[in-house]
Amino acid sequence: MGRVLATLLPGLTGLFPGTIPAAAWIGAGMEHFSLSERAERETLLTEQGPRFLLLGAYDWQGPRWQASWRGRFGSGNVHYDGRTHSGQPLETTTAWNSTTQELRLGNAPAPIGKLALGVQAGIGFTAARRSISNLARGNQDEDFFMGLLRLGIHARQGRLSVQGGLLHPWAVRQDAHLQELGFAENPLLHPRPRPSLWLQAGWRLSPGNRLELGYEGLRLEASEPVRVRAVQSVGNCLAGSLCTVYQPDTRIDRVWLTLHHRF
Repeated sequence: MGRVLATLLPGLTGLFPGTIPAAAWIGAGMEHFSLSERAERETLLTEQGPRFLLLGAYDWQGPRWQASWRGRFGSGNVHYDGRTHSGQPLETTTAWNSTTQELRLGNAPAPIGKLALGVQAGIGFTAARRSISNLARGNQDEDFFMGLLRLGIHARQGRLSVQGGLLHPWAVRQDAHLQELGFAENPLLHPRPRPSLWLQAGWRLSPGNRLELGYEGLRLEASEPVRVRAVQSVGNCLAGSLCTVYQPDTRIDRVWLTLHHRF
């Protein structure tokens, strides 16, 4: 039995992250957040402004592969330019708080001349709270949750590293808190996901510090309409009537600049 354990344990310990080179990162910075909602080719509202970012990461590096966990927290108040439920123009602020957690796996970059090139894939989720202020009945809150699939390439040459590809959300759910607005029920909305682009460029300042510039888009087509009964009048929807509710086409673009430190 002792010989069997002595033979198995070295192989089993090789499966755990503590037995391979690993590094932890933290980062912070700012992003420019931009959102627009459209229906029938008309822009219904826009939101844009800066948000603060806090990031964490943990990397594992094998001889032919690499894996990582990526965590991102974003928070900030952005400018809202839209309309009330009754169609009146409204300018106010929207508070956004969100987190994205993701696992990525790829091959170790293979040298091609002076360039090291590889591919990667990732899976994760995003959860966000959107709170539009100064409405007639107080803040309007919306909660979003969606899975994320990421596919891309990564390249490295000297101090410069670049990665990018396609991002596709899935299982998108939106809780619009309809009962707080005055409706009898609160069915979940399901905006339809579409692929978008992402791109990151990093510059190694020193062995433990890196500056990163990035872009990421998010595209959602309008959700299927749902019919809900109004308990009290909501805009043009009169109390007691059945009204149609949906999330319009939504486009989000984020551009950020962050500083990262490796332990």
